[in-house]
Amino acid sequence: MEFLIYALLILGLLGSFIPILPGPLISAAGLLLTGLYDQPLFWVWLSAGVLVFALDYIIPAWFTKISGGSKAGSRGAFIGMLLGIVFTPIGMIIGLLLGAFIGEMLARQNEAKALRSALFALLGFVTGVALKASYAIAVGVWVLRQIG
Repeated sequence: MEFLIYALLILGLLGSFIPILPGPLISAAGLLLTGLYDQPLFWVWLSAGVLVFALDYIIPAWFTKISGGSKAGSRGAFIGMLLGIVFTPIGMIIGLLLGAFIGEMLARQNEAKALRSALFALLGFVTGVALKASYAIAVGVWVLRQIG
């Protein structure tokens, strides 16, 4: 059982960087398998995982909104990121930037506004990755201390 717990925690950390994997939920699944339900922090960590998962969808939209970007820019960023995954993590970032820029241009934005939106999309993505990775690492450390 411990192997499965550790595998889920590692997969949850990987899911912080790979958009297709729901990293916080995978980490939370590993946490559930520990059976540490009587520990007060267990419920805090589990709730935090659900919150981080939800925020990962809210943060990029919020960054797009504050940059003045459109839904086309958000969709373009997502599609570009998924297409870029095929190439490398760098391809994912370039795909996100290009996708957001092209999406904004298709929405009839000028180049400066499209570039601003693309940069904010990247900032939203990086913020989400940092939040998910922080959660995955914190849960992993806590679990290792508990069942170590």
